[in-house]
Amino acid sequence: MSNLFFATQKKFVKIFNRFDRGIWLVSLVNLLLAVGFSICIPFLALYLHQNRGVSMALVGIIILVSGLSSAVFELIGGEFCDRFGRRPLVLYSVISRSFVYIVMAILVSYTAPVWSIAMAFIASQAIGSTGKPATQAMITDLAPPRLLTESFGILRIGINVGWAAGPAIGGYLAAFMPYGMLFGVAAAISIVTAVIAFYLKESIVQRN
Repeated sequence: MSNLFFATQKKFVKIFNRFDRGIWLVSLVNLLLAVGFSICIPFLALYLHQNRGVSMALVGIIILVSGLSSAVFELIGGEFCDRFGRRPLVLYSVISRSFVYIVMAILVSYTAPVWSIAMAFIASQAIGSTGKPATQAMITDLAPPRLLTESFGILRIGINVGWAAGPAIGGYLAAFMPYGMLFGVAAAISIVTAVIAFYLKESIVQRN
């Protein structure tokens, strides 16, 4: 039994050492971001429709606008991460999203106007999208060509694990916690993520 344990441990250490430390950190950041986002956002449509009486057509329009804003800000993020660096953009995205979650927690808890909740949701989508190109670019910067596909696989696994865990955690918490508090939980996770993101090193190589 002990031999099996040590053999498994050795294998995991070998896999870990195979990739740059930054790749694991970027993947962890994305995992936690996905957890925080999916704890509260998937339930927003239900909250707006059931609790606030918003039609599903209007909810769909809000989600559509948020998706369009995400696409635009992802393009902007791609430009900015080449101009200003990957790490600053990741930190900006994570920290800003923490503040937006806090704002949404307050808005939902105090039954603020629907338009203000919708604007905060759209802002969270846009801000989150600005950091996506930076994290993907970091993977490209840090991974050698022979490990590039595997490195993006690790990033994708982290995101998928976050998306799997978040709704399950959110559904459990929603059973005994007001919906507004879920955004508080998401904000706390984002703050922890920001602390981890501070340990990221700039990966872009400046060329003359």
